[in-house]
Amino acid sequence: MSLPLSLFFINLMFLTHLQSVSSSLLLPFEISFNADKIKFYSISTQGVPHEIKLLDNSSLQFSPIKRKARTIIVIHGFAVPTSFMLANRWLIRIYMKKYQFGDNLILVDWSALSTRGYNIFDSPFLYPMAVGNVAKTGDRVAHFIKWMHSEGAIDFDGIHLIGISLGAHVAGHVGTAIQQTNGGKKISRITGLDPAGPLYYPSHQELNLDKTDANFVDIYHSNMGLYGGRALDGHVDFIINNGRSQPGCNTVTDIFFCSHNFATFLFADTIKKSYVACKCSPNDENDQSLNQCPTQCPNPVNVGLHTSNSTRGVYRISARNVPQYFRTIQLD
Repeated sequence: MSLPLSLFFINLMFLTHLQSVSSSLLLPFEISFNADKIKFYSISTQGVPHEIKLLDNSSLQFSPIKRKARTIIVIHGFAVPTSFMLANRWLIRIYMKKYQFGDNLILVDWSALSTRGYNIFDSPFLYPMAVGNVAKTGDRVAHFIKWMHSEGAIDFDGIHLIGISLGAHVAGHVGTAIQQTNGGKKISRITGLDPAGPLYYPSHQELNLDKTDANFVDIYHSNMGLYGGRALDGHVDFIINNGRSQPGCNTVTDIFFCSHNFATFLFADTIKKSYVACKCSPNDENDQSLNQCPTQCPNPVNVGLHTSNSTRGVYRISARNVPQYFRTIQLD
């Protein structure tokens, strides 16, 4: 696993959240409620996206899926444009020439159901509609996974869902739906990157991504109480710095998701760089005392893709110099 996967996280996050506020206003009817519009892309080792169509055995047969390999499925959040794959294929391919990884990588495109762009003036109207499509999207992704499993392409034990913001709750619903139709058997892992807070916590805690959704659920918090939720519901919850406002961000930039994006940046960077976290004492395991958790300790745990599935509790990560990839990537 290497830099290409980290680039996927970064590109998906920024295509999710940094659309120009000068774009024309979206209208509510531009959000679809048709689950057939959800698309699935498998990425080849050359960085080329291949659409796998649900129940289309031919598209699966000719896809770059490596049977029985670990399968990482990335689910974006609110407001992604339909062109997010094609617009970034050049970047993916450049880095695929230098780095290879052995896992399957599948991107879920539910942009038609979560809005195709972002305008800060639209979001109060469109975001609730996207939230209303979370369960429908989760059911569709679960159906896709079960079909892939029935065709012998993937194993439940090798599935790792990574959900960004609102996509984290989609991932949680996927985990629940698979259990309900699979005799209680769970997928291996779900990672939530600053799961969305508005309309979830504390209003609908039963809908939050939580530890019941997979055998291992790790959640990263970077903007608790604003765009990110405050619930500490994972097998392990990682608090990044103070969990609320991140280095390099301020009140203005946080309106445009600066701190909210930070969890995705950090998780992406763990693929090529080591980060560790220290466990909070039981007295500090609440959202009012998290900044009292230690930042140095004798037995830290690894953070990110390679976190042990046995890790439990609330941990704090001290991370000051997390790369903002969209600003620093060079093409030469």
